[in-house]
Amino acid sequence: MLALSSCVWLGLVGTAHAQPAPLDAAARRIASDVPDGRSGRSERSYVVSNEWAHRLFFPHIEGLGGAMVTVGADQGYTMAAIARAELLYAVDYDPVIAATHRMYGVLVADAESPSALLERFRPEAEPAVVARLEEVLGAEAAPAVRVYRRYRGRLQTYLRNVRDYRAGRTWLGDAALYAHVRALHAGGRVVARTADVTAPPTFEAIGAATARLGIPVRVVYLSNLEMFVPNRPELVRNMHGLRTDARAVLLRTAYSPRLRSAPHDHWHYVAQPFSDYLARLDSGHYRFANTIVEDLIRTGRGGAGFSLLDASVPMRTASERGARRAR
Repeated sequence: MLALSSCVWLGLVGTAHAQPAPLDAAARRIASDVPDGRSGRSERSYVVSNEWAHRLFFPHIEGLGGAMVTVGADQGYTMAAIARAELLYAVDYDPVIAATHRMYGVLVADAESPSALLERFRPEAEPAVVARLEEVLGAEAAPAVRVYRRYRGRLQTYLRNVRDYRAGRTWLGDAALYAHVRALHAGGRVVARTADVTAPPTFEAIGAATARLGIPVRVVYLSNLEMFVPNRPELVRNMHGLRTDARAVLLRTAYSPRLRSAPHDHWHYVAQPFSDYLARLDSGHYRFANTIVEDLIRTGRGGAGFSLLDASVPMRTASERGARRAR
């Protein structure tokens, strides 16, 4: 049975698209030439995701290529694989999340399959895993080891659920997607950094690095962080600094009693052409970034769990902003 399973797995991977080759030393230096930004600790570190309906984004990002910028933990891996991203910048305000990605960077690169990865989270595997993290990460191992030791049991359960999820493809439930994520990690194509979306210097540095490599940013996933972010000039500069191209897409999750959540999910999923997102930011009519989503509510365009927010959805005007502030 084990031999048969291995053959099936290898056959599935063999029929998938070609995986990105490892970056050479010069390209790795350019890709990683991105400094950490401002960081802070939240009351809770989201090393596991509470979003499950990312399949709703797939038609809007499939095969886009380019680089992806993601916040949060492993949920970005599924979208990066669907998009066939060539680079993945995993950024988050919480340094625990950056450490989580560095932990995955070692364990995923070593594990030939999702089942092999899950074996690394069994209690008896802990001594060997800690030793491996220390061997590969050296002086930077301590935060990753802390994440592994503190969350190992929780991650084991969560990752098993991701692997066994039946409502859509996931990076652990699909051989081709896992192979892509593994190639990204093994090839030096995942860069984890702490960063504040409303402060320098990380996002502009990502734009500069991808421009030098000739790999445009095509997917930006913000999860639900816009619920907490004022529309400051630095946020606008950071988003422009990513140097996206005409095909780039912004992905977000949002919550409102006036927007229908996805089935069996807490969130409403919104995709938006990045050029349209920049136009709305530049208008100055949105005090908080998450009020951009209110254009869907105001115009009655919110869908059943998913919405496409594009130029066909009228933008808020200065008079509407003034009326809202007056209420």
